[in-house]
This record gives sequence, structure tokens and C-alpha cells, in this order.
Amino acid sequence: MLRGSRTNREVWGRATTGYLTGQQVAENLGATEMATDGTRTSYGHDDSSLEDAVVSFTRLEPSADMCVLEVRGDLDIAVSADLSRELDELLDLGRSRVAVDLSGVLFMDSSALSSLVHAHERAKESGRLLELVRPSPACAKVLSITGLDRVFGVA
Repeated sequence: MLRGSRTNREVWGRATTGYLTGQQVAENLGATEMATDGTRTSYGHDDSSLEDAVVSFTRLEPSADMCVLEVRGDLDIAVSADLSRELDELLDLGRSRVAVDLSGVLFMDSSALSSLVHAHERAKESGRLLELVRPSPACAKVLSITGLDRVFGVA
């Protein structure tokens, strides 16, 4: 178990034209679910909740030279800027090692991959390590198909 300070930030679902209201998110939840392999399937469910629409970023600092970013939810174009911002903030801390825990990610698109690649390049340029840890099956599949599992230190 990782110990250290912990911060948590949640990002609610957004449309490209601005933030969705809680009611709009709730109305959309029944229409879209994620399969475990990262493909989107469409069907109605009455047991969906607003929590399903949340992407959360939790920061852990287990040691003075390491930060961990735990990511939960769907990483798509609606939240890729938030992911980039979180990664940039962690890299700005100057820690020698930044780990991104993807175990809670149900879906990841190319915009999220772009954010991860940019952060990896930035870390490498400054002599630091950015690694992906515990990728969910959906993330592992996307990383494998794109060949990025060989670029990142995937553990």
C-alpha cells in the first residue's frame, strides 16, 4: 500500500461546447456503458449513477522522489486536457519518477494516449521517468495495439 499525501480531483462529463448539467449527465448515463475490453456498447440501465460519469485523478506521494496519479473513469477527448494538466503539474514538482495507475480506467481514446505520450516525452527530456502501472484490460489492449506498451515502462 502506498503511503503519503493524497489529493483527489473529480471531473464531470463535459460536452465540447461546455459543461453538462447534472441532469444532462444523468440522462446520458443510461445510453452508454463500457465493455471490459474498452469498446463502447449502447444499452439502457436503470442502475447507472452520476458516479459513472466522473473521471477522478488522485495524487499519491509515497516518497520524496515519486508521485503516483491514480486515474478512474473514461479517458476521452472530454477530459484529455484535464489529464494533461494533471500530468504537467506532477512533472512540475520535479520528482524523478511519476507513475500513472490506470487500473480504474474503463475506456481510453487517442486523445488520452496523446496526453500520455506528451508527458512521457517531457519527462524523458528532463531525465525523469514516467511509467504506466497496473493498466486495466481496456488500457492494456489499446497500449498493445498501438505499440505504446513498449514505449512506456508498463508494469
